[in-house]
Amino acid sequence: MPCPHTTNPTAQGRSAYPKMTSVLSPSSPKNVSPSPSDDLISSATIQIPTTPNTLDETFKPIILGTRKSQLALVQTRIVQSALHSLFPSLPLEIDSMSTAGDRNQTTPLHLLSPYSSTQPAKSLWTDELEARLLSGELDLLVHSLKDVPTVLKEGCEIACILEREDPRDALVMRMGRTEKGLGELEKGSVVGTGSVRRVAQLKRAFPHLEFKDMTSANSRNTRFRKLDDPSSPYSALILALSGLTRLGLSSRTTSPLSSPELYHAVGQGALAVEVRVGDTRIREALKLVGHWETEWRCGAERGLLRVLEGGCSVPVGVETVLEEIKMPDVPSGSQQQQEQKNGSEKRVNGNDETEQLETSSPTLHFSGLLPPSSSYPLPGEIVEIRPRFAMLKLTACVTSLDGDRQVVKSIERKVGSYRQAERLGEELAREMRTHGAGEILDEINQQRREREQRDLEEALARSKGEDQVQVS
Repeated sequence: MPCPHTTNPTAQGRSAYPKMTSVLSPSSPKNVSPSPSDDLISSATIQIPTTPNTLDETFKPIILGTRKSQLALVQTRIVQSALHSLFPSLPLEIDSMSTAGDRNQTTPLHLLSPYSSTQPAKSLWTDELEARLLSGELDLLVHSLKDVPTVLKEGCEIACILEREDPRDALVMRMGRTEKGLGELEKGSVVGTGSVRRVAQLKRAFPHLEFKDMTSANSRNTRFRKLDDPSSPYSALILALSGLTRLGLSSRTTSPLSSPELYHAVGQGALAVEVRVGDTRIREALKLVGHWETEWRCGAERGLLRVLEGGCSVPVGVETVLEEIKMPDVPSGSQQQQEQKNGSEKRVNGNDETEQLETSSPTLHFSGLLPPSSSYPLPGEIVEIRPRFAMLKLTACVTSLDGDRQVVKSIERKVGSYRQAERLGEELAREMRTHGAGEILDEINQQRREREQRDLEEALARSKGEDQVQVS
């Protein structure tokens, strides 16, 4: 049975990896913002490499697409500022729109989730933007990575992920309260959050508290007003620390919430830039905007989530730690340097069985391996890449909705690419499924199906009643 809450048919045709499509010229943009100035960016900062980029700086503007929310616009201006630092004379314009996810302010996300991997609930925030991207109206999209489905629409890919803000959640106490943590709140205190991931984990850690949704209060300022109202039933709110920081509201943070009490969402705190597959101009423009450490960490998290088929609507929490393994300095012109170069060339041509990195590989597969001075390789071209390795540890948890059961597992391994980080996450997900996570997720899906069946029956009954009234 199709999901009755699905509002946009463009969610069809998703694939885990991008396929080549033609690149269309963007049409004249509407509702656009000019290139950035200092007052457009919040207190969040991003470091841009100083290596010059050889992109042909034509005066054809790059159109950045995003949602209309205040946070989405601030985040898009961060990407706009990063590009402006690299290409000061290149016109950069922002085109924002309201999506289906923005327009539905009453239904919690976990009740909107479809049951097909081709139509995840997260697509409510991305589908309409992706349609405009593929039509050529927009050149790139800026997303909170946690809102991006792990399976993208055909013809789209993530070109880069910016350096991550603190991915943890934050506790925000009502003005005037003196408590510094959830454990200090008295029994029965109400904490506002609409995230089923947060509720499931925090019910387990703080069973004396009540957790209620505040879905109808979409903006953070509205939520703060509801929280601080003298008649408010809420003692505290839980929000993403990264969003508060980017909006300049970190002063409202009482304390961050960390594992083991609360693992953060997959991709939380990171910004992703989505582009059309095969758009070499935009891909080259973004080459120095990404942060490989964040990309590898998020690759592991998204690999895990794709196998678990969790999305942001079920209680899957994660935590990643990455530490680069420094390579020894090799004298220029030495035999060892030549061997490294030869090995790099093989990896580009796909001859290394562990990497299979080809010129047509997804852009993120080059993450951390392509020198700043090099362009992405053309078909048949041999481009030197630099070997890079890191120790990556991923910890994940799946928690039942009532908080009674929880599966927590970790994996740690040396990785040498984004794809290897992805595979690490996929491996951990398969292990978790065999150790109880699969059973928890199946129960959650069954509960959701039953809820949707009830909703559908009620909708049909209302429709039948309205028809009878019209006939009479």
